[in-house]
Amino acid sequence: MEKKILVEQVSSSMRRNKKQLVCLKALGLGEVGRKSVLKSTPPVLGLVRKMQHYLKVKELD
Repeated sequence: MEKKILVEQVSSSMRRNKKQLVCLKALGLGEVGRKSVLKSTPPVLGLVRKMQHYLKVKELD
């Protein structure tokens, strides 16, 4: 069974560069307070690590 993570955006995406906005959209986010449940795969974890200053992450069982 694959692990899943809950990702919540806690910081605004206003005045951010285009690459950061693309990463947020790839994670299913874009507004403060929006949440997304994602599979814990290496590409997703790489995006989460890259955008960690915008996100709150919780592992789901």
